[in-house]
Amino acid sequence: MASATGIPEERPALISENAEEEPLLGHAGGVTQKENHSMLTNLIAALVWSAIFSNKLIFFSPHPSGLALTDLQLLNSAGVLLTTQAILLLQPTHTASQKRQGTWTHFAVIVVANLAFIAAFTIIEINKASHPETRFTSVHGILGLITYILIVLQAAVGVAQYFFPTLVFGSVDNGKRVYKWHRLFGYFILVMELATIAAATQTDYNVYVLHIRLWPVLLGALLVIAGVYARIKKHKLPVFVREERETPRERSELNDMNSPYVCLNCWRARLPFRRPFCSSAAILLDTASSSSINRPPTSPKPVPNVKHIRDNADLYSQNCINRNYNALSGHPARIKALADEATQLQRSLNAPRSKIKQIQTAIAQLATAVAEQERGLSLDPDKNEELHALHLEAKQLKDASQATTLRREQCLDEIQRLALSLPNLTSPETPVGDVPRVLGYLNYNPTSPPPYLAPPDPSRNHISIGTSLRLLDFTSAATSTGWGWYYLTNEGALLEHALIQYALHVAMRRGWTPVAPPSLVYTYLAEACGFQPRDAHNEQQIWAIEQSARDQGRGKPQRCLTGTAEIGLAAMYAGQEIPAAQLPLKFVGVSRCYRAEAGARGVDTKGLYRVHEFSKVELFAWADDIPTTTTTTTTTTTSTTTATALFSEILSIQSEILSSLHLPCRILEMPTADLGASAARKQDIEVLFPSRVHNNNNNNNNNNNNNNNNSSDNGWGEVTSASICTDYQSRRLGTRVRSSSSSTNNDATTRFPHTVNGTAVAVPRVLAAILENGWDERVGGVVVPEVLRGWMGGIEVIGKKAG
Repeated sequence: MASATGIPEERPALISENAEEEPLLGHAGGVTQKENHSMLTNLIAALVWSAIFSNKLIFFSPHPSGLALTDLQLLNSAGVLLTTQAILLLQPTHTASQKRQGTWTHFAVIVVANLAFIAAFTIIEINKASHPETRFTSVHGILGLITYILIVLQAAVGVAQYFFPTLVFGSVDNGKRVYKWHRLFGYFILVMELATIAAATQTDYNVYVLHIRLWPVLLGALLVIAGVYARIKKHKLPVFVREERETPRERSELNDMNSPYVCLNCWRARLPFRRPFCSSAAILLDTASSSSINRPPTSPKPVPNVKHIRDNADLYSQNCINRNYNALSGHPARIKALADEATQLQRSLNAPRSKIKQIQTAIAQLATAVAEQERGLSLDPDKNEELHALHLEAKQLKDASQATTLRREQCLDEIQRLALSLPNLTSPETPVGDVPRVLGYLNYNPTSPPPYLAPPDPSRNHISIGTSLRLLDFTSAATSTGWGWYYLTNEGALLEHALIQYALHVAMRRGWTPVAPPSLVYTYLAEACGFQPRDAHNEQQIWAIEQSARDQGRGKPQRCLTGTAEIGLAAMYAGQEIPAAQLPLKFVGVSRCYRAEAGARGVDTKGLYRVHEFSKVELFAWADDIPTTTTTTTTTTTSTTTATALFSEILSIQSEILSSLHLPCRILEMPTADLGASAARKQDIEVLFPSRVHNNNNNNNNNNNNNNNNSSDNGWGEVTSASICTDYQSRRLGTRVRSSSSSTNNDATTRFPHTVNGTAVAVPRVLAAILENGWDERVGGVVVPEVLRGWMGGIEVIGKKAG
């Protein structure tokens, strides 16, 4: 019960069979309650049982009671009935809302059942007061006492692990572990209750007074056990979960993985088998298709817009080509073909299913006739043969239907995998190709570059400046951690914190809510945000946390270090429904970021420009692109804050921060080749780094002006970006917005919100830009931007240290 965390209802776009296959407690049993069946049917069943209990002909015996004229003599039997119903209610359904409803209903029913048991025990003790010598002398009495004690203990554990897991067990995870045993023990208690009832038929009171026979009680008990057994998710119970042990064959395969003759791509991707000379693209497909294996049962299921892909296959194919995803350009056509095949298979199932129903009706009629002939001892061999032939035909039709159903499910799974691998559609504002479009400049006039660029001075770089001023220490970091790490010391550390505080100040002033997100997330959530563990060249991009063999054997999802706070912020509403009236939601998050950054390295990426760990302030927002109307008793307001409006707001925040830092910038509309998977549109702001400017013109000094213009074109480096991701992330994270136009949940509609994200400050690159552009040769130091001085104790210039 501690596991019922409340992941909202999933609505796969493809077809109802795509509903959650692995609910909270495991695979659904054969008698799982229908998705849309109301709890009223359960209440009606309870009323029917109540009517049966009011009759003298019952399977479960009443307990002897001194208050024979009251209904209290049936309390034990009512408690058993309620316990059974509570067990059935707790079994998982397809949606989280039903899980929560089932959990609370289970709790309520168990409370009533336990009250019934307590009342019955009290009555028993009152009856036994007149002849205490008979207390606990029979098997029935001893079993009853033990069962009562177990019921009390079970209730206490259930309440503790659901309501107070941290207080009692130390953590929620410990409570979840206890929950599996709690379920198993509940089934054992039910068997003990039924055994106590069966033992009651052997008591003197029953033998001489009630005369209830043992066989109807056993029959009723077996029916109860059979009904409950069909609903138990056995592979999730602790006695059915076995630790995965390494077999000799697996050990051999692991040794092969370490062999120099194993395919390098397979070894990098850690695939559990060998394949010679696999391509990187094949590995990416394998890792993408297997990434969902370790998703927890309660994780939100991705819902790609398969219908739109199927209806616009050519559009999606060309989009893949434009965005440099050529290997995926054939997926849309494949999705369309598979969808057509799945539709045809569904239609082909209608005829055999109808035929099977007809045969089943004929078998029932024929079986009745054969049974009547057997009672009359006049057997007709033809009817027996006909009955056998019908059974055989029904079996053949069922086998054929199962094969067709299996193929259809394979088609749907393949459609889901292919659809999730496609990049987002591209905005009309995005230039096609690999050349960005310059939109404008900040603190920079392209016709009059800064004087310190004439001529370019490679020595004016943040590494030498930061080292000489004792702000940066790369040598110690190389010793402690390796290449790509650094120490910020003295005013360098103060600059980092000042940049973070200033960025937060600007964002919060505009109504953005501060958040400190986790740096560790589940890997499947990072992938849902568009961050793949490896790039198109099979180079590592995300650092994964190593799992123990025990966790791997139990199928626990893997975690990874986040490369940006965007992932943690997006995951805040994974699997949740956001009321439309609450949108837009705007968060600004501060986090440490971790990136493998396995790409090429050179002069332009030395120092702080490309590092493995850094601090960053990230802006992330959800918006509903459908205007929403909120009506109160006095006013009616319409919200029109769309993703595009938030995108502009993020750009405004970025421009304000960089402008106030007096950094020369240019704003770019990024082309399709640089968008990545999730963004539909992206704008970058680049800063001019003097150390990155290279004079490629060796002509005479007469052309110095032109030389400066040309040289400054190659000195830009990205410091911020802003992206519109439409519903790409929300579809993969299961985040929905619920319309507020209806007052009831049943009539309200849901849709996927659009997400927008942008960098407020990437500390290392901005810090490097401040060192290079703020360097003043006359004073031998770096001028601190005025907006940062308040967070640096009023320091105006960072100069050399004495000694």
